[in-house]
Amino acid sequence: MSILNQNKDGSSEISTMMKVLFVFWGIAVVLFGLFIFDGQGHKSRTTAPLSSAEILITEEAILNKREGYWGPTTSNVDWCEENYLVTFFVAEFWNSLSSLAFVAVSIVGLIITRKYHSHEPSFYIGYLCTMMVGLGSFAFHGTLLRTTQVLDELPMCYLILCGIYIIETNECVSPDDAAIKTKGSSSNGSSASNGYLKNNQYHYDDSHHGSTRTDREKAAHRRTVVAFVLCSIGVAIILLEVMFPMEAAIIQIAFVVLTVYLIGRTVAQYRKYKEYAMARFFVELCVLFILLGAFSWVIEPRVCTRFGHLNLHAWWHIGGCLGVYCFCLYSMYLRLKLRGIEPKVVTFAPQHLLLPTVQHDLKVKV
Repeated sequence: MSILNQNKDGSSEISTMMKVLFVFWGIAVVLFGLFIFDGQGHKSRTTAPLSSAEILITEEAILNKREGYWGPTTSNVDWCEENYLVTFFVAEFWNSLSSLAFVAVSIVGLIITRKYHSHEPSFYIGYLCTMMVGLGSFAFHGTLLRTTQVLDELPMCYLILCGIYIIETNECVSPDDAAIKTKGSSSNGSSASNGYLKNNQYHYDDSHHGSTRTDREKAAHRRTVVAFVLCSIGVAIILLEVMFPMEAAIIQIAFVVLTVYLIGRTVAQYRKYKEYAMARFFVELCVLFILLGAFSWVIEPRVCTRFGHLNLHAWWHIGGCLGVYCFCLYSMYLRLKLRGIEPKVVTFAPQHLLLPTVQHDLKVKV
């Protein structure tokens, strides 16, 4: 999928395929914005006069509507999958099952983070938010209650906020970190410049740097400011949800706005680091998966009568979790590069559910 236009100097420009993906992603975001204010797409909403054929379809749906263990539906949204069809205890079985993909991906991410990126707490938080999204989505689709709907939507906003924090702090790498060079160093105890290896762990010696403390302080200050702003936004979203509990559009609008900002910042970094083809490839995969998933999400309520059996919303869960995972891979790869550490991409490892991972040969202490 990585289609990059290589220059003579080895760098690469945004490929035509990537430009097309971004255009279609923008269209998908606009369609989702319209979807927020269009209640005709959901099974539980009818605002316009119905034709005779639509009346027959609606009456048939009402007669076939099942009520299961969790009682009548109280959520603002009821997706195309027929309720309690597979089991009496789960409202939307396939939507619930596909939500667990977020949990599986987050577990793999946490394992990789602990082993190779333990000095990056933002990845821990990101994968924990991903797990919250999966569990909340499982609870929502399994019950179709308004209370569990909030457990699905709020973590989505938290995940986007965490993604913004990661993208805004990707470049908070001080000269100390960037000076770490692993080229020519390995776990066999060979030396690395500006530091030493001990017990397969790299320790950087910064005693001869006088100005790097200021750079570290600037990076720490940026992290603090970004975290404060994003936490404030998160608290504001919670307060609005408490004040207007039945207004689902509040969280949806917040999600769209934050997502657009995150996309813009990611595109900016994508354009900046042209020499890191693998990092850019992860961005392309991220956009592709989320684009396909979002298209399934947006289009499903409008094709219920013909393609409802395809459970398109479940495919949004698959595409969304893979997109989040690729976004984290991009940030992991970029941060290692900016620290002067050569990343190693490992693919199709059975212990990681055949998902690609970004690793390195040293356990770095920074």
